[in-house]
Amino acid sequence: MSLTIGLVCQRNNNIPFIFESAVANGFNLVLIHAPGETPPTQMPAVSRTLELDIFANPETALSKLEAKKLGLDGIITSREEAVPWTALAAQILKLPGLDPEAALIARDKTKMRKAFSAVGLNVPRFVSLSADEPVALSEGMSYPVVVKPTGGYASQGVIRVDKASDLEDAVSKVREINTRTLDAFSSTKNATNWGAVIIEEYIDGPEYAVEVFATEGRVHVLSIGYKGDPKGPYFEETVYLAQAQLAPDILKEIAEQAVGGMAALDLTNGPGHCELRLRNSTQPYLLEIGARIGGSGVSQFIVQESIGIDYADLQFRQSSQAALPELPYIATPIAAAGNWIIPLGGHGQLVKVEGLRAVHEHPDTRRILTFLEPDTHVQPYPVFSGYPGFVLSRHTDWQSGVDYHRWLSQTIQTHWLTA
Repeated sequence: MSLTIGLVCQRNNNIPFIFESAVANGFNLVLIHAPGETPPTQMPAVSRTLELDIFANPETALSKLEAKKLGLDGIITSREEAVPWTALAAQILKLPGLDPEAALIARDKTKMRKAFSAVGLNVPRFVSLSADEPVALSEGMSYPVVVKPTGGYASQGVIRVDKASDLEDAVSKVREINTRTLDAFSSTKNATNWGAVIIEEYIDGPEYAVEVFATEGRVHVLSIGYKGDPKGPYFEETVYLAQAQLAPDILKEIAEQAVGGMAALDLTNGPGHCELRLRNSTQPYLLEIGARIGGSGVSQFIVQESIGIDYADLQFRQSSQAALPELPYIATPIAAAGNWIIPLGGHGQLVKVEGLRAVHEHPDTRRILTFLEPDTHVQPYPVFSGYPGFVLSRHTDWQSGVDYHRWLSQTIQTHWLTA
């Protein structure tokens, strides 16, 4: 008999990997979505939908969920903003899920950093400012710094500031993004004010993402992927390639920071998407952890292709109390897997994305996903208006992946009409 999983507020962005995993492993999905959002009913494994106002009226949404006879065997989300509500929903339905307090901390970068620091993890110096607090650095901080929203995602509103005269303007821009966009997601029951701003020291070095999965407090490191070396002033994501090629002792330190971060946040069961930077390319600094499968399911592709483990199936099974397979502490790579985020390369009105036909014909290409249609208007960073698309690939080795991403950067071009 197949099991039914509630999938909360999955973005309708054509990323199929969670849905394909559900089909492959015999799970049905109920799409729980917010008013005004279109659920991705075109995807496989979807049995029905349910509209609940989880962001604007979270308590009412919980009471309606409790009253419904949905027959859910589990409830999960891969959407950052929906993590706290999903934890509360699992608690009400008496299903496995995150502790609601831990879920809130995982959405609040201020509390998250304090939890990391309290157990001795490497964390950038930082100061958190409420909506009306004067702008200033904390003791010991120096320029350059990075300004970001406490409740942000997708590098939205992340700005590098190199001198004191630019700090007020950067904080003002982030506060505007909070007011216009992010504050709408901060009304979950017992939530703190996510509309704050963090100023942190800039860690000069490449960025890495660690995909982990926790089972009863034991954290398994599934993949460590290279995320480029963005310098700012804005931090548009462009590359993700796993498994990272680093010295064994550095890989071990990265894994230890990610595992320690999950424990510090009390994320004892479920996935974690951990982001770090290597200072001087040697010392890992933990930036943040998302209590979810990353990239609306892109991390499912990265993990499955690079180590042969079905990441989404692990979450389906855990959320429904089905048996889990034995997992290694650190998984052994079997291939390289990549996600190349097509760079915006401009802003204004999108005319076209050129070069995708050649990419489709390349033998290492596994999937091309496009998100922005021609004529879409895109604002310049630090506002996040979306990505043109993703190119997902699998390679026999790391260097082949590096060469492929270099070829993509020379092959794909976006064309814009600007006023």
